[in-house]
Amino acid sequence: AVELLVQPNVGCPHDYVLTPQDMQRLADADVLVVNGLGMEGFLDKAVRQANAKLKIIDSSAGIDQLLPRHADSAGDGQEGHDRHEHGQYNPHLFADPKMAAVVVRNIARQLSEHYPTGRDRFITNANALADEMEKLGEEYRKAGQRFERRAIITQHDVFDYLARTAGLAVVATVQAEPGQPPSAARRLQLSDKIKSEKVAAIFVEPQYSDDGGLAAILAQAGGVQAIPLDPVATGPADPPSDYYLTQMRRNLDTLKAVLGQKPQR
Repeated sequence: AVELLVQPNVGCPHDYVLTPQDMQRLADADVLVVNGLGMEGFLDKAVRQANAKLKIIDSSAGIDQLLPRHADSAGDGQEGHDRHEHGQYNPHLFADPKMAAVVVRNIARQLSEHYPTGRDRFITNANALADEMEKLGEEYRKAGQRFERRAIITQHDVFDYLARTAGLAVVATVQAEPGQPPSAARRLQLSDKIKSEKVAAIFVEPQYSDDGGLAAILAQAGGVQAIPLDPVATGPADPPSDYYLTQMRRNLDTLKAVLGQKPQR
Protein backbone atom coordinates (compact mmCIF):
# COMPACT_ATOMS: atom_id res chain seq x y z
CA ALA A 1 0.00 0.00 0.00
CA VAL A 2 1.51 3.29 -1.14
CA GLU A 3 0.39 6.60 0.34
CA LEU A 4 1.64 10.14 -0.23
CA LEU A 5 3.04 12.04 2.74
CA VAL A 6 3.28 15.38 0.93
CA GLN A 7 0.12 15.85 -1.09
CA PRO A 8 0.36 16.07 -4.91
CA ASN A 9 -0.43 19.79 -5.20
CA VAL A 10 2.48 20.94 -3.03
CA GLY A 11 5.34 20.95 -5.55
CA CYS A 12 8.93 20.82 -4.32
CA PRO A 13 8.46 20.62 -0.53
CA HIS A 14 11.39 22.86 0.40
CA ASP A 15 9.40 24.71 3.06
CA TYR A 16 6.74 22.13 3.87
CA VAL A 17 5.41 21.93 7.44
CA LEU A 18 4.16 18.57 8.68
CA THR A 19 0.57 18.36 9.92
CA PRO A 20 -0.72 16.12 12.74
CA GLN A 21 -2.17 13.87 10.02
CA ASP A 22 1.30 13.60 8.47
CA MET A 23 2.77 12.57 11.80
CA GLN A 24 0.16 9.82 12.06
CA ARG A 25 1.05 8.59 8.55
CA LEU A 26 4.68 8.39 9.60
CA ALA A 27 3.74 6.51 12.76
CA ASP A 28 1.77 3.94 10.73
CA ALA A 29 4.32 3.48 7.94
CA ASP A 30 6.89 0.72 7.49
CA VAL A 31 8.95 2.49 4.81
CA LEU A 32 9.36 6.14 3.85
CA VAL A 33 10.78 6.98 0.41
CA VAL A 34 12.37 10.44 0.26
CA ASN A 35 13.97 12.44 -2.53
CA GLY A 36 17.04 13.24 -0.44
CA LEU A 37 19.79 15.84 -1.03
CA GLY A 38 18.18 18.19 1.48
CA MET A 39 14.77 18.34 -0.19
CA GLU A 40 12.96 17.13 2.95
CA GLY A 41 14.65 19.13 5.67
CA PHE A 42 11.33 19.25 7.52
CA LEU A 43 11.63 15.51 8.26
CA ASP A 44 14.91 15.47 10.14
CA LYS A 45 13.56 15.37 13.71
CA ALA A 46 9.92 14.54 13.06
CA VAL A 47 10.55 11.09 11.62
CA ARG A 48 12.25 9.74 14.72
CA GLN A 49 9.65 11.33 16.97
CA ALA A 50 6.84 9.68 15.04
CA ASN A 51 8.38 6.27 14.32
CA ALA A 52 11.84 5.28 15.49
CA LYS A 53 11.67 2.00 13.54
CA LEU A 54 10.77 3.58 10.20
CA LYS A 55 12.93 2.41 7.29
CA ILE A 56 13.96 5.42 5.17
CA ILE A 57 14.79 4.94 1.50
CA ASP A 58 16.81 7.85 0.16
CA SER A 59 16.21 7.78 -3.59
CA SER A 60 19.37 9.83 -4.23
CA ALA A 61 21.71 7.69 -2.13
CA GLY A 62 24.94 6.77 -3.89
CA ILE A 63 24.10 8.58 -7.11
CA ASP A 64 27.05 10.24 -8.79
CA GLN A 65 27.04 12.95 -11.48
CA LEU A 66 25.27 15.30 -9.08
CA LEU A 67 25.20 19.00 -9.86
CA PRO A 68 25.89 21.70 -7.25
CA ARG A 69 23.18 24.15 -6.38
CA HIS A 70 22.87 26.59 -9.27
CA ALA A 71 25.42 29.36 -8.78
CA ASP A 72 22.83 31.94 -9.79
CA SER A 73 20.00 30.62 -7.60
CA ALA A 74 21.31 32.56 -4.63
CA GLY A 75 21.52 35.87 -6.40
CA ASP A 76 19.80 37.86 -3.63
CA GLY A 77 22.29 37.05 -0.92
CA GLN A 78 20.63 33.73 -0.09
CA GLU A 79 23.58 31.47 -0.85
CA GLY A 80 24.54 30.65 2.70
CA HIS A 81 20.89 30.05 3.63
CA ASP A 82 20.20 27.86 0.62
CA ARG A 83 23.22 25.64 1.04
CA HIS A 84 22.68 25.29 4.76
CA GLU A 85 18.97 24.55 4.56
CA HIS A 86 18.76 22.51 1.37
CA GLY A 87 22.16 20.94 0.89
CA GLN A 88 25.15 21.45 -1.34
CA TYR A 89 23.80 19.56 -4.35
CA ASN A 90 20.82 20.22 -6.57
CA PRO A 91 18.06 17.83 -5.40
CA HIS A 92 15.84 18.00 -8.51
CA LEU A 93 16.90 14.71 -10.09
CA PHE A 94 13.32 13.85 -11.02
CA ALA A 95 13.04 16.71 -13.54
CA ASP A 96 15.38 14.95 -15.98
CA PRO A 97 14.38 11.55 -17.45
CA LYS A 98 17.95 10.22 -17.42
CA MET A 99 18.47 11.00 -13.74
CA ALA A 100 14.92 9.89 -12.91
CA ALA A 101 15.81 6.48 -14.34
CA VAL A 102 18.68 6.21 -11.87
CA VAL A 103 16.34 7.19 -9.05
CA VAL A 104 13.79 4.53 -10.06
CA ARG A 105 16.39 1.76 -10.06
CA ASN A 106 17.73 3.05 -6.75
CA ILE A 107 14.31 2.87 -5.09
CA ALA A 108 13.73 -0.66 -6.39
CA ARG A 109 17.10 -1.83 -5.10
CA GLN A 110 16.46 -0.46 -1.63
CA LEU A 111 12.89 -1.78 -1.54
CA SER A 112 14.27 -5.20 -2.40
CA GLU A 113 16.53 -5.07 0.63
CA HIS A 114 13.56 -4.37 2.88
CA TYR A 115 11.08 -6.67 1.13
CA PRO A 116 13.28 -9.46 -0.34
CA THR A 117 10.31 -11.58 -1.40
CA GLY A 118 9.26 -8.84 -3.82
CA ARG A 119 12.71 -8.33 -5.31
CA ASP A 120 12.03 -9.82 -8.74
CA ARG A 121 8.88 -7.79 -9.22
CA PHE A 122 10.49 -4.57 -7.97
CA ILE A 123 13.52 -4.92 -10.22
CA THR A 124 11.55 -6.01 -13.30
CA ASN A 125 9.08 -3.15 -13.04
CA ALA A 126 11.78 -0.61 -12.25
CA ASN A 127 13.92 -1.67 -15.19
CA ALA A 128 10.96 -1.42 -17.57
CA LEU A 129 10.17 2.12 -16.45
CA ALA A 130 13.80 3.22 -16.25
CA ASP A 131 14.46 1.94 -19.77
CA GLU A 132 11.65 4.15 -21.08
CA MET A 133 13.02 7.12 -19.15
CA GLU A 134 16.49 6.58 -20.57
CA LYS A 135 15.12 6.40 -24.11
CA LEU A 136 13.32 9.68 -23.57
CA GLY A 137 16.48 11.20 -22.11
CA GLU A 138 18.29 10.19 -25.29
CA GLU A 139 15.59 11.98 -27.31
CA TYR A 140 16.32 15.13 -25.27
CA ARG A 141 20.04 14.77 -25.92
CA LYS A 142 19.60 14.36 -29.67
CA ALA A 143 17.11 17.21 -29.87
CA GLY A 144 19.49 19.43 -27.92
CA GLN A 145 22.16 18.97 -30.58
CA ARG A 146 19.86 20.74 -33.02
CA PHE A 147 18.55 23.58 -30.84
CA GLU A 148 19.23 26.92 -32.48
CA ARG A 149 19.24 28.75 -29.12
CA ARG A 150 20.46 27.34 -25.82
CA ALA A 151 20.54 30.08 -23.17
CA ILE A 152 17.48 30.03 -20.90
CA ILE A 153 16.25 31.43 -17.58
CA THR A 154 14.20 29.26 -15.22
CA GLN A 155 11.91 30.08 -12.31
CA HIS A 156 14.18 28.29 -9.85
CA ASP A 157 16.92 25.69 -10.25
CA VAL A 158 14.62 22.74 -10.92
CA PHE A 159 15.73 22.17 -14.54
CA ASP A 160 19.51 22.06 -14.16
CA TYR A 161 19.76 18.29 -14.77
CA LEU A 162 17.41 18.48 -17.73
CA ALA A 163 19.47 21.35 -19.13
CA ARG A 164 22.62 19.25 -18.86
CA THR A 165 21.00 16.38 -20.77
CA ALA A 166 19.61 18.68 -23.47
CA GLY A 167 22.75 20.79 -23.80
CA LEU A 168 21.11 23.98 -22.49
CA ALA A 169 22.65 26.76 -20.41
CA VAL A 170 20.59 28.01 -17.45
CA VAL A 171 22.11 31.48 -17.21
CA ALA A 172 19.89 32.72 -14.37
CA THR A 173 16.97 31.84 -12.11
CA VAL A 174 14.14 34.22 -11.26
CA GLN A 175 13.80 32.99 -7.65
CA ALA A 176 16.44 31.70 -5.25
CA GLU A 177 13.66 29.38 -4.02
CA PRO A 178 9.97 29.17 -4.92
CA GLY A 179 8.12 31.89 -3.04
CA GLN A 180 11.19 34.12 -2.66
CA PRO A 181 10.66 37.00 -5.11
CA PRO A 182 13.81 38.77 -6.32
CA SER A 183 14.76 42.25 -5.15
CA ALA A 184 14.59 45.28 -7.40
CA ALA A 185 18.33 45.09 -7.98
CA ARG A 186 18.04 41.44 -8.87
CA ARG A 187 15.31 42.21 -11.39
CA LEU A 188 17.63 44.65 -13.13
CA GLN A 189 20.32 41.96 -13.24
CA LEU A 190 17.85 39.55 -14.84
CA SER A 191 16.85 42.12 -17.46
CA ASP A 192 20.50 42.65 -18.32
CA LYS A 193 21.09 38.88 -18.52
CA ILE A 194 18.29 38.43 -21.02
CA LYS A 195 20.04 40.81 -23.38
CA SER A 196 23.70 40.01 -22.69
CA GLU A 197 23.24 36.22 -22.82
CA LYS A 198 20.76 36.32 -25.71
CA VAL A 199 18.27 34.31 -23.67
CA ALA A 200 15.79 32.31 -25.73
CA ALA A 201 12.99 32.12 -23.13
CA ILE A 202 12.06 32.22 -19.47
CA PHE A 203 10.58 28.91 -18.34
CA VAL A 204 8.11 29.04 -15.45
CA GLU A 205 6.67 26.14 -13.46
CA PRO A 206 2.90 25.51 -13.32
CA GLN A 207 3.27 24.53 -9.64
CA TYR A 208 4.16 28.06 -8.50
CA SER A 209 2.83 31.57 -8.90
CA ASP A 210 4.77 34.01 -11.04
CA ASP A 211 4.99 36.79 -8.44
CA GLY A 212 2.35 38.91 -10.11
CA GLY A 213 3.55 38.11 -13.60
CA LEU A 214 7.19 39.02 -12.97
CA ALA A 215 8.57 36.46 -15.39
CA ALA A 216 6.13 37.60 -18.05
CA ILE A 217 7.10 41.23 -17.47
CA LEU A 218 10.81 40.42 -17.67
CA ALA A 219 10.24 38.35 -20.78
CA GLN A 220 8.22 41.06 -22.52
CA ALA A 221 10.80 43.72 -21.69
CA GLY A 222 13.54 41.48 -23.06
CA GLY A 223 11.64 40.50 -26.18
CA VAL A 224 11.36 36.81 -25.25
CA GLN A 225 8.57 34.50 -24.06
CA ALA A 226 7.65 33.24 -20.59
CA ILE A 227 6.67 29.63 -21.20
CA PRO A 228 5.38 26.96 -18.77
CA LEU A 229 7.59 23.88 -18.44
CA ASP A 230 6.48 21.15 -16.05
CA PRO A 231 9.14 19.47 -13.85
CA VAL A 232 6.46 16.99 -12.76
CA ALA A 233 6.99 17.89 -9.13
CA THR A 234 3.22 17.46 -8.81
CA GLY A 235 0.52 15.51 -10.57
CA PRO A 236 -2.97 14.14 -10.08
CA ALA A 237 -3.71 12.22 -6.89
CA ASP A 238 -4.14 9.00 -8.87
CA PRO A 239 -2.02 9.46 -12.01
CA PRO A 240 -1.91 6.98 -14.90
CA SER A 241 1.25 4.90 -15.04
CA ASP A 242 2.59 6.86 -18.02
CA TYR A 243 1.95 10.31 -16.50
CA TYR A 244 5.61 11.21 -15.98
CA LEU A 245 6.67 10.14 -19.46
CA THR A 246 3.71 11.93 -21.07
CA GLN A 247 4.48 15.22 -19.31
CA MET A 248 8.17 14.96 -20.14
CA ARG A 249 7.40 14.36 -23.80
CA ARG A 250 5.26 17.49 -23.76
CA ASN A 251 8.19 19.37 -22.27
CA LEU A 252 10.40 18.15 -25.11
CA ASP A 253 7.85 19.36 -27.66
CA THR A 254 7.79 22.73 -25.90
CA LEU A 255 11.58 23.04 -26.02
CA LYS A 256 11.64 22.17 -29.72
CA ALA A 257 8.99 24.78 -30.48
CA VAL A 258 10.54 27.55 -28.38
CA LEU A 259 14.26 26.99 -28.98
CA GLY A 260 14.06 26.14 -32.66
CA GLN A 261 15.55 23.23 -34.54
CA LYS A 262 18.40 23.33 -37.00
CA PRO A 263 17.67 21.35 -40.20
CA GLN A 264 19.00 17.81 -40.21
CA ARG A 265 21.84 17.17 -42.64
